[in-house]
Amino acid sequence: MTRMFPYVLTLRAPAIFDSARGDPNTGLTEHYVPGSAIRGAVAAAVANDAQGLQTLVLSGRVCYLNAYPEVGGRRSLPAPRSWKREKSEDLWHDLAAAGTSGEDLRDGDVRFATHDAPTPRRALVKTSSRVHHQRDRVKGRAWKEVKEDETEEPHGALFVYESVAAGQRFAGVVVVHGENEEGIRERYQQVRQAVRGQLWLG
Repeated sequence: MTRMFPYVLTLRAPAIFDSARGDPNTGLTEHYVPGSAIRGAVAAAVANDAQGLQTLVLSGRVCYLNAYPEVGGRRSLPAPRSWKREKSEDLWHDLAAAGTSGEDLRDGDVRFATHDAPTPRRALVKTSSRVHHQRDRVKGRAWKEVKEDETEEPHGALFVYESVAAGQRFAGVVVVHGENEEGIRERYQQVRQAVRGQLWLG
């Protein structure tokens, strides 16, 4: 038996959810709250309770799905790759639909959208970036050292960190498995008790 319980998160501070994109000097963030971050927050909350850790994190009976941007009180989902936009207008077409031509269409810039209505609504995620310049403490600036083999070793580097801006709402789902309705409800209440109030994410 399985039940799904929706939840909504509001970011009170900028957050970074590590992404594999980018280069070594760039810290990019995912534009959603990964379920693994929620699971980690629950694990931290019940770390001193072996039974709670087993039940809510390790048993596989509770799954924490990703929290995607909320749009008008609805949970958005990743937009299909088949969605394309007209060059001249903000009109969208699904190339997976029968009778749809790919002519005069281009890739869209939408990552998330609602999927539960005839007209999808785009979800935009606000991000911000910070630049950190590592400098040599003695020289007060970045510089390069030329070695005997004529290779250069940089001293000081430029780092860029992207974060999801505070104040945004993200909607996710907790999936709970159990033998009966009572057991599922009890397990879900344990999750709510563990994460009540403020969560530390990102």
